[in-house]
Amino acid sequence: MAGKINSLQLDLNLTMFSSQTCPVCESTQSKSLFSVADGKLVQCIECKLVFYTPLPSSAELAAFYDAESYRQNYHHSPLAGMQMAKIRYQQLKSYFRQRTSHDLGLSPQLRYLDVGCGEGDLLKVLAAEGWDTLGTEISAKAVAQAGEGWRDRIQVGDINSVDFPSAYFDLITMYHVIEHLLDPVDALSRVYNWLKPGGILFIETPNWGGLGARLRGRSWSLIIPPEHLTYFQKSSLSYALSRAGYGDFQVFSSTPQVLESLDRFPIGVRQFIAIAYRLAPYMGLGANLQALAFRDH
Repeated sequence: MAGKINSLQLDLNLTMFSSQTCPVCESTQSKSLFSVADGKLVQCIECKLVFYTPLPSSAELAAFYDAESYRQNYHHSPLAGMQMAKIRYQQLKSYFRQRTSHDLGLSPQLRYLDVGCGEGDLLKVLAAEGWDTLGTEISAKAVAQAGEGWRDRIQVGDINSVDFPSAYFDLITMYHVIEHLLDPVDALSRVYNWLKPGGILFIETPNWGGLGARLRGRSWSLIIPPEHLTYFQKSSLSYALSRAGYGDFQVFSSTPQVLESLDRFPIGVRQFIAIAYRLAPYMGLGANLQALAFRDH
């Protein structure tokens, strides 16, 4: 009987593993987590990245992001708009003061690139502070909504089809972009090449290792393929940055800019959850994962 049980357990374990290639470390050893949409989420055994399979093609992604339904949802999202762009700029200044020797408020006339800039809101905020700003955006419809004088500041296309001179930018940001990419490491390598020596890349992405993701599991609201294809935690984002050539970087987490709706909970529970979210970053469990990465001098 013991032999049959062990054999059955071995068969069950084998069904949990697949030979999908990890988009970050290229390992073919991954563990199936659960089905979602028309595919499944798997976790790489080597670097711990969670990713969706099967991956869509570049053409399928371009069509998805240009769809009117997606553009409308994005336009009305609490993460879009000038108010959120101003919040992000203030947070970015705070991160720089706390974690680097740079001060964004004292850096006019430097070059800035926002990868996946949407309608260009953050470009406009930094331009008002004196920065020379450019952007990239996969959706031509989003660029069309950027407004007169801004459309020619944004290159349309995914990160593999746009190009800039080497050692050109002082600061590059990728807000909620890396989780959308088919090849995150290649994208990070391209960005590294665009940075000046000593230039800085800032990344923000949902935190698979965060409190919300751990508590909600497969019900986590940010599991939304094909929009989100890769799900990072500290170890997997660190691995990706190392593979892309960044020798100096910091990875940390923060509270969410917008909490998922808590209306269904009693007021006491809502207050407890809000406090837990504020404390979570001190334990590495913040809802957003961030990185500051530096190109070598």
